[in-house]
Amino acid sequence: MSDLAPPSETRHRSHSNGGFLSKMKQGFQDTTTAAGIELKYVNHKRKGFVHEGPIEEIVEIYRHIRKEIPDLRGILSTISKFEKASAEAEDPFGALVLEIAEGDKLHPHQAQVYKHWANKLTINAASRFTFQASLDNINEEWKLMETHELTDLHRKQDMTNKSMSDSEYWKKKNPAKSKEYDMKYQVLVREWCQQIHELRAKKEDLLPQYILRSLQAEVLYLRAVLQQTEATELAIRQMGPCTPHPVPNLSHIGATQSDDYGAGAPIPHQPPSHGPPPPIAPHTPSFPQARGLYEFAGSTPQELSFHPGDVLSIVSQDGQWWTAELQGRRGLIPSNYVQLL
Repeated sequence: MSDLAPPSETRHRSHSNGGFLSKMKQGFQDTTTAAGIELKYVNHKRKGFVHEGPIEEIVEIYRHIRKEIPDLRGILSTISKFEKASAEAEDPFGALVLEIAEGDKLHPHQAQVYKHWANKLTINAASRFTFQASLDNINEEWKLMETHELTDLHRKQDMTNKSMSDSEYWKKKNPAKSKEYDMKYQVLVREWCQQIHELRAKKEDLLPQYILRSLQAEVLYLRAVLQQTEATELAIRQMGPCTPHPVPNLSHIGATQSDDYGAGAPIPHQPPSHGPPPPIAPHTPSFPQARGLYEFAGSTPQELSFHPGDVLSIVSQDGQWWTAELQGRRGLIPSNYVQLL
């Protein structure tokens, strides 16, 4: 009995092997073609795609917009982050100063000054948070142009450039296919240029508005801070100088020594030291007298300078600034810097 296969089976195997080899060959050709197309595109991308003159001018506009929008928004975003960090750092200051102001060992005048300052710091932080929130809102609107319009333009750019590259790849190998990709390129490049012009018009409209809104928010913030600062300064200034607690006589503390005078021996009495006596001002019986409590250095020729302890003649008492006379000179003095005798 023969081991040879029937002729029909041999023909079937031959046909099967031929089909398999044909598929392998076609697959290899497809892979080679795809690799060639991709290599052509990568080389184009590395060197930079160059379009026809009028198209290249529009592409140059796109390159500028692609840098302009994110760069300017990055500046706004950095300012917003700085203001947020400053507000978060400033926020606890008011509570800290207020806690100190409520201490039971503070001079009442000093405590009131601290409370005014604490209120100002708290309002400053709140105003800065409001300003920062406005910047964040503007930044989010601005960012949409990056995540939507710029992203769409970039995708359209890739499709357009790919069609140009494919058309050049098939130019010699398959002119009909090259023309097919060229027609696709013409449609895509027209759409791409249209989108570039639309985005340019949009950013020319919106970016100045975003910047204006950020400046308006900053003006509101600075105005609120300035108004609160002026109000706090006025409130503290109207309180006048603080009259410190008198320094008590502490001679009884540590009044014994054990080294030179024996245990329990009293310390020898030392007469108190004092500076030269205050200058004696000429007495003007027709005017009431006042003694200087604090040092006052006049900042204008109309103001009268004096030292603590000086006795001044009060010529007139009109409002917070009085007219006084000292050693033949007459001028204005702050009423809360003297005490009537």
